[in-house]
Amino acid sequence: MGTAPTIDYEGRYRRLIENSTDAIVSVNLAGTVLEANAAIRYLLGYSPDEVIGSSVSRYLAPGEGERVARAITTIVGGASNARADFEVITREGERRVVDVVGYPMLCNGRVAAVMAVARDITQRHAREVALAHQATHDEMTGLPNRVLLRDRLAHALARSQRTGLRVGVLMFDLDGFKSVNDDYRQHVIVGDPVLVGVAQSVAASLRSVDTVMRYGGDEFVVVVDEVTSVAELTLLAQRILNAVAVPIAVAGHLVQMTASLGIAQSNEQDDATSLLARADNAMYDAKDHRPKERAGYRGGWWLSDG
Repeated sequence: MGTAPTIDYEGRYRRLIENSTDAIVSVNLAGTVLEANAAIRYLLGYSPDEVIGSSVSRYLAPGEGERVARAITTIVGGASNARADFEVITREGERRVVDVVGYPMLCNGRVAAVMAVARDITQRHAREVALAHQATHDEMTGLPNRVLLRDRLAHALARSQRTGLRVGVLMFDLDGFKSVNDDYRQHVIVGDPVLVGVAQSVAASLRSVDTVMRYGGDEFVVVVDEVTSVAELTLLAQRILNAVAVPIAVAGHLVQMTASLGIAQSNEQDDATSLLARADNAMYDAKDHRPKERAGYRGGWWLSDG
């Protein structure tokens, strides 16, 4: 009876690593690279010899070092693996997103190093980000849509319960917008460019902490977090109306719009739906009180009495 052939497991393991299309590196617990396969060149643009002995932080985008440290800590703590996406920077300065799975490497029963298997998912990540943006933003204006509006408003109201500060909602639509294309029908369709122009002008007039969103059609909503007074909201309302009234150049024509704006300030009973409804009612009150004809009119606002 013949002797069973001896299998070179270590050699097979080495060949698997070297021929892998995924970048495979081992790092000690201090983050120093101990080993790297040939695929690291395609991921980062560095040869294995250039990578070995360097700190893994050298290849990470700013802010990613702490996340890597937490992943190593998770593995040292006894996890069989840790998985996360990280942003890395190549030799040419290109940013890439990599999916990394880390595994413990044991010595005398203790974790001595971590083996990380990294795969470039930059294109997949970009597609996911684009799809997420499309789901929560208006395609025409690029502003957050009503899906994101309700999410942000719910979070603002939750913070309000903790801080005791109010949340403000300012809803406005464009006066006479439905007839704007009829006024220029012999020249060019101006409705869409007007909406884009208004969105840009209003967004530029707001503070960084305020958010303007397209609610639908020619209706827009601004959410104001941590309101300290009604006067703060009325001043902001006038700033928005002034921004709407800035003439918009469309195909050689200057189009000037005005808006009717409703203001609602949250109370303890409000949720997102009720607060939006009060702002909507106030907007129609502003529309009802709009003067028929007045030179220099730049829009009007109305404060909800809720």
